[in-house]
Amino acid sequence: ISSFKLGKCLIHVMILYFFQNIIINIFYNFIQRLILLEANIARGGKVTQSSLYGDAIPERAIDGNRASNWAENSCTHTQNDKSPWWRVDLLKTYSINTVTITNRKDCCPERINGAEIRIGNSLTDYGNANPICTVISSIPAGTSTTYNCKGMEGQYINIVIPGRQEYLTLCEVEVTGQLTGKTPSAELSHLKCPVLNSYR
Repeated sequence: ISSFKLGKCLIHVMILYFFQNIIINIFYNFIQRLILLEANIARGGKVTQSSLYGDAIPERAIDGNRASNWAENSCTHTQNDKSPWWRVDLLKTYSINTVTITNRKDCCPERINGAEIRIGNSLTDYGNANPICTVISSIPAGTSTTYNCKGMEGQYINIVIPGRQEYLTLCEVEVTGQLTGKTPSAELSHLKCPVLNSYR
């Protein structure tokens, strides 16, 4: 085999190897992004709510179970509060794509009517002062409805029924989104940095 043909063959192999790696990387990044888009990031969060009815703890809303009958022990429940609320702390700031809420089936599906989904980095008024993604007009009993929050950024997601004496019950809350890489102001306040704190 002449050195010319050998060199030509090596060039072809290198080109093939180069483009093969590009295609593999593009495919890998696409699959990884697809997984992140579909992942329920609420599952790893910390949750709380305005009050507790019985043993209906706020963690029930992120247990990965859409069971919507009270007897199945998968729905949260507050007391009959004025402006009851539930909150998940995602621990980092995310760009939120969607929030999906599953409503109770066996009783009182109208209680969720008028609830607001709020997203942001502030804990003012327990997080209920953050910007609104949407107002829930209604969710049929025992069904799940997805709301598009169009990339709103925040560490905290609240579901609050404003200005009304009501019980808040959530049978599942699912959230999709991507990390922004930003540090929320609530976290920044704990940093011992004179330069940073001088701008507060």
